Parts: sequence; structure tokens; C-alpha cells
Amino acid sequence: MRGYRDGIHPLEVKDERRAVEVSHIVNVAHAKAIAEYRQLVQEGDILEGKIGIAPYPVTWLSNQ
Repeated sequence: MRGYRDGIHPLEVKDERRAVEVSHIVNVAHAKAIAEYRQLVQEGDILEGKIGIAPYPVTWLSNQ
């Protein structure tokens, strides 16, 4: 949400409504990925590990 709200990602685009939409899309995608991951673990196709979501884009961290 920070990117569109503050005009960081994409540059110079500040749109609060779009920020909320993007945040929703990211959360839905993350939930789908978790469901798929858990299914693969349950089937024994992959080993269990940790699931997370990055709080900031890598480019933001590298500019600090």
C-alpha cells in the first residue's frame, strides 16, 4: 500500500484507492499461494518451511 499511497512504486503515482486495491490483490495472491503450499506439503511433494510476506520492497530496503 505504501507505494501507491506515497508515490514510491510506481514513481510519482499517488492514488489512495489504487493502493487499497493493490493491497487487496497482494493479500489474495498470498492466501492462494499459502493454500497451494500447504496442499503440496500435505501431499509430500515439498518439505514444510516458513511462510512470510515482505513488509517493504527490496528496492526500498536497498535505498536506506
